[in-house]
Amino acid sequence: MTNMYNNANNWNVEHPDEQVVHHLSIVTYSSSADVVLSLSDGAVDANYVSTFYPKINSLIANGGTHADYGLRDANTQLATVTSTDEAKVVLFFTDGNPGTSGNWASGTRTGNEVANLAIGYAKSIKDAGGKIYSVTVQDIGVGDTAYKYLTLVSSAYPNATQRATNSNWVNNYPATRDADAEARYYSQATNASALDAVFSSISRDISTETVPDLDQTTQLRDVISEDFVLPVGAEKDNIKVYTQNCTFTDGQTFSFESSRELFADAKINWSKNDTLLSIKWCFLF
Repeated sequence: MTNMYNNANNWNVEHPDEQVVHHLSIVTYSSSADVVLSLSDGAVDANYVSTFYPKINSLIANGGTHADYGLRDANTQLATVTSTDEAKVVLFFTDGNPGTSGNWASGTRTGNEVANLAIGYAKSIKDAGGKIYSVTVQDIGVGDTAYKYLTLVSSAYPNATQRATNSNWVNNYPATRDADAEARYYSQATNASALDAVFSSISRDISTETVPDLDQTTQLRDVISEDFVLPVGAEKDNIKVYTQNCTFTDGQTFSFESSRELFADAKINWSKNDTLLSIKWCFLF
């Protein structure tokens, strides 16, 4: 749990944006589910540290693993998002098999029952355009029952659905698995460094989602590393923006003209106090 807290906090520190407002929700689940932070209260703005961090840091692991309750409430949270321009993403964490006792066939609520219902709620999220990334701290082998369950909940299998008989949920798993999709939407992290790598991978994947139609209101952003420093004595007037035409791309590599042109209309803002460098310009798409 400590590793999850630290990496969740670090991930959100690295992804604030002073212009785009992200909305975060925290839903916990054990023997029941609790919306610790709702989407309406979880706007990532200048004050998000004071709202999000305490919620993460106060989480306690206990009780069963009734993931269906958590996905049910996550589905309810995402249903409040009406904008089609906002990506809907669920990071589904688990530390054990589903159910009251982690047993697939026995217990007050069996693992099969919880898994079947969880897949059903996950299907609703996917049908509404949401993406689900499953992350476990367990060391699970490919093809194990728990492995099939977590990949079916994830967006690796968007058509996986709840079955009439609880134990039949596993029949959603295909005879030939989609290894690429599973690698994209399912991860297991048994230590802190592995969990950090998972967050970084998910972050990159979210950032490469399909770009909506571009127009004169579109803003293009390139996040500069916090380790970047301007030369000593540099002032705003020393910062210039140039354009350089692209002559070829195959989607992976790019070639550019050798010459470049000064782009005089770029609006440059730089505050020495907070080291924030902001460059804005308008492209006609």
